[in-house]
Amino acid sequence: IFMALASMKPSHFRIFTTVPVQGIIYCLWDHLIVRPLYVRIVADIIGVCVMYTWGVQDSASKERTCAADAGGQTTGSCAKDGRYSSADTPLLWTILAASLFRDLSILINRAYSHWRKLQGHLRKYRRWYRRSKLRTSSKEPDLTGRSPFGMGKNGTECEQDTQRPPSLHALWKPGAFLSWEMLVLEAPLYMCKALFVSSTYAAAAAQDLTERQEQWLAASMWLQCMRLIYTVRLTVWGKKVTTIMKTFFSGAIFGMLVVVFLSFMAVLLACKMLHCAGTTAELTLELYKGLLSGDVGALDTLANETKGFDSAQGDAGDAARTVVVLCAIVLFNICMLNLIIAIYSSEYERLDQESDQHFLRERASSCCDFLLGLPRIPGGLPREKVRHSLVGLCLIGALCCMASAHAVAALCIAAAQVLLQAYLMDTPWFPWRGVGEGGDVEEGPAERHYLWLCCGSGCNPESSGDAGGGPEEDTSDAQESPEDGKKGKGGRALQARYQELANQNEALQKQNEELREQVSALDEKLDRVLERLDWRPA
Repeated sequence: IFMALASMKPSHFRIFTTVPVQGIIYCLWDHLIVRPLYVRIVADIIGVCVMYTWGVQDSASKERTCAADAGGQTTGSCAKDGRYSSADTPLLWTILAASLFRDLSILINRAYSHWRKLQGHLRKYRRWYRRSKLRTSSKEPDLTGRSPFGMGKNGTECEQDTQRPPSLHALWKPGAFLSWEMLVLEAPLYMCKALFVSSTYAAAAAQDLTERQEQWLAASMWLQCMRLIYTVRLTVWGKKVTTIMKTFFSGAIFGMLVVVFLSFMAVLLACKMLHCAGTTAELTLELYKGLLSGDVGALDTLANETKGFDSAQGDAGDAARTVVVLCAIVLFNICMLNLIIAIYSSEYERLDQESDQHFLRERASSCCDFLLGLPRIPGGLPREKVRHSLVGLCLIGALCCMASAHAVAALCIAAAQVLLQAYLMDTPWFPWRGVGEGGDVEEGPAERHYLWLCCGSGCNPESSGDAGGGPEEDTSDAQESPEDGKKGKGGRALQARYQELANQNEALQKQNEELREQVSALDEKLDRVLERLDWRPA
């Protein structure tokens, strides 16, 4: 169910306005996901602090040179030594390596769970395909006692009808796992962090970070901050982050940025062909500061031939360059920037109306990630043993850190973090029952459970869907009744037409009430006029 909700396209976001969908998302989020999410946010904040502390600390060579100075005063030569930070920081390395091991274990577990779900649904499809071929070739009647609803006569679940194949494997295709978040944020972050951690594992006691290691550390901290901002979108106080990101990557904004880029390249090429002074990089920087940032100094440099241009071509060349620069200033500073601001405002206003639907979709997608990524604790395992395991892992990690076994300490701390998130996500009403005989994961109670939804008196029934209590949909192949299958689009069109007629009837009733009030007011006025004229009926 949640994978289907996470795969919804914007044209189908109306489903997130229904009460049943909102109920299942809020129920699972509040009881299972919210606590592991805050643990992840706190861990990311600690990781950012650790990387920043490592990047700004003094280098080992600088401390060694300053200690050798007489009087303990820092001289000019001492300040110049030790450009990079020290590589020998065991505690910081252990914390950073633990965060890397934690993220990689969650990623591997999520990939394996995703592949297992895909294979399970593919097995169902293959069984249906073989069975449908046998029935088609033999043309024998169905004697299995299965009804067209996908249920047996005794109420037990069974395979779907031959006319409707299982198709849930389409939701678990590899493209659903390789999302843009994975390709843009997580994969580069894990790569930079792994390169930095592996390169500083065997650092000497007085060794400084190399320039390449400093670059990996800075890139890791920047990507970690970006992931932290992206994670904040799931909280109530950060729900507008999704709207801002959708606005930035919308089609209208992308088209406008393409126009701005092409116009900027046209001005740059024109200035370069007119033999403007300076290299291409310097000219590009001056054009950017003058045309897009509104830098007065850069505009003066671009417009003044004695500062920014080579005067060897004479007055005609100077005039042509001045005309090009002035036209570019008018085009960018007056037209382009105002258009960008206007398009951003209109796109944000449009997407802000759908912010609640985007917010619920992102939460549904994160529910899938947490359920697939974190290991599940077996339902029969006592919670006291899990707590004792957490304490034991923390103690072993501390002892290994004091014994200079930093790699083992990092593994223990990472295992404790993953186990803590799994412990916080464990609940008795949604246990993990292991893998069944067919290789499918069995989750939830063995018997059917229900999610009761209460709709208040002020609730709008038009946007509440199937309000009230009802069975939670099964995560197996979705079924629909024969009546729904026969109706199809026609049934939905009739329902929409019926709703339209009901709205029109309500509007006509309001108009009728208003006419009645107006007629009553006219009767009162006529009565008063007749009383003043002292008119009596014959």
